[in-house]
Amino acid sequence: MEYTVREIRKEDDAEVERIIRSCLKEFGADHEGTAWSDPDLCRFSQIYNPEGNRCWVSVGADGRIEGGVGIGRLAGFEDVCELQKMYCLPCARGTGIASVLLETALAYAKLYYSRCYLETL
Repeated sequence: MEYTVREIRKEDDAEVERIIRSCLKEFGADHEGTAWSDPDLCRFSQIYNPEGNRCWVSVGADGRIEGGVGIGRLAGFEDVCELQKMYCLPCARGTGIASVLLETALAYAKLYYSRCYLETL
């Protein structure tokens, strides 16, 4: 399948939230203490707008968003960012798009940070 990676837009916010919640349910992480309770899930286009923060989505040939990833400043550290909210729907897994999303995010991070933090389940 063919994918395009682009920066998130305001009209993408609800779909990205739906994807994240779907993935969290799939992996049993639909509870407090995970991204499930993040109050910013529905406003990534705003959260990732300041310089040094970015969010990208992968869009399939049919125009549907099927995954995404973000880079955000890690609070309390000037030169450290965090790879955030990297999720892909089952239909996108195994296609290589996650690697493209990761490469895109890390290339951007290198412009602003010397280290990147990752928290996973």
